[in-house]
Amino acid sequence: MPRGVPGELLLGGDGLARGYLDRAALTAPRFAPDAFVAEPGARIYRTGDMARWRPDGALEFLGRFDDQVKLHGHRIELGEIETVLAAHQGVRSAVAAVRGEGVDQRITVHYVSQADPPPTGHELRTFLASRLPGYMVPQAFQLIDAVPLTPNGKVDRKALPNPTGARPDGTPAYAPPASATERAVAEVWAQVLDIDRVGVDDSFFDLGGTSLLVVRARARLLERVGGELSLVDMFRYPTVRALAEVIDRAPAERSDPDVSEGAARGAARRGAARAVARRAGRAG
Repeated sequence: MPRGVPGELLLGGDGLARGYLDRAALTAPRFAPDAFVAEPGARIYRTGDMARWRPDGALEFLGRFDDQVKLHGHRIELGEIETVLAAHQGVRSAVAAVRGEGVDQRITVHYVSQADPPPTGHELRTFLASRLPGYMVPQAFQLIDAVPLTPNGKVDRKALPNPTGARPDGTPAYAPPASATERAVAEVWAQVLDIDRVGVDDSFFDLGGTSLLVVRARARLLERVGGELSLVDMFRYPTVRALAEVIDRAPAERSDPDVSEGAARGAARRGAARAVARRAGRAG
C-alpha cells in the first residue's frame, strides 16, 4: 500500500503457522495463498489488524477491521477514534462503541483518565471535533476505572457499561425547567435522547443529539406545543431555555414561514456542521 493509506496487516514467511489446531473453519479465511512471492504453496496470515506506513517509515497500528461500522450512511473506523483520543494528555486509554438501534444509534466512548481531575466529555468532544470529521465525533462519553479485557487480553466490548439514562460528562449543572414550554422541551429531549433528566441550559447536541434525532425531536415537540417550529430553529437555538423562548414567541417573530421543508433540511445539515465547529471553537 502507498504510504499513509490504511490496509490490512498481513504476516508471512518461513515461520508462519500451518493454521489453527483442529479448527479448519477458522483457518480457511485467515490463512490464504501468498500472492507476493513466487514460491509454490506459500501462504500469508490475515491478522484483521488495520495499519499504514507513516512518512518516517514506521508501521502504525490503527485498530481492527472488525471494529469498522456503518453509522447513518458513513463508514467509521472505531479504532481511529480511539487512536486520536489516546493523544489527549488526560486519557490513558479509550474504547469506542456503537449503542442503540436504527436512527438512535450513536457512538459512545468509554475512557480511562490519567489526569486529576479527569477530562470531561465536553472537553474530549471538542478535542475530537478539531481532528475528526463531524460524523465521527462521539455523542456520549463515559469515564470508567479500567478497560475490561477478555482472558486472552483483548478488549471485552460486551462488558463495557451501558450509559443509558445518564447525563453525559461535562454538561452544565442541572437547572430544572420552570415554564410549561420549558418542561415540554425538556421532556421531549429526555425521551428522544434516552436521558433521565434535561436541564434548561443543556444543549441538544452536547447531550448526544444528531441531525437525525433533531427531526424526531421537532416532530414530537409539534405534537406537544403545536404552532410552527422549523428545523432551522432547532439548530439555531440548541438549549432548552432558548428554544422554549422561541416557541413562546409569535410565529412571525421567529421563522420565515416561506422556508420549505427541503430548505430547512439543508439548513439542518449546515447547522450540524456549525454545531461541531462551535464545539471545536470553544476549546480555543
